[in-house]
Amino acid sequence: MKVAFVVPVVLALLLAGQAFADTLTWSFRNRSSSVAQLDFKSKSSHRWWPGHNKAWTLANDGGEHSYTLNCATGELITYGAMVLRHPSTYWGAGPRHDKSCNRCVATCGAGDAPLINLDD
Repeated sequence: MKVAFVVPVVLALLLAGQAFADTLTWSFRNRSSSVAQLDFKSKSSHRWWPGHNKAWTLANDGGEHSYTLNCATGELITYGAMVLRHPSTYWGAGPRHDKSCNRCVATCGAGDAPLINLDD
């Protein structure tokens, strides 16, 4: 009798978790003269991508690079980028995500964020 109860509960929890799972894809083109570091932070929770105090390296090759984040539907996410080893030169919300910015916030589940060009 216990097994018959556990299976439906586990199944319901799995399905409920998937109902809130969504993605947000950001695309960047680094046209600056410097290699950059890039990360994302949720404004709705304490989540960071790729992780707190971690960042992706974004080559200054002029090519388009995309990052797909697993997130909760409706979650507001900001990007922050900076010149590698020079946090005073930044784009978006900055390296600590404490700067105000235009076009640096997107909503999870509302479609892909627009292409962001990082220029000098």
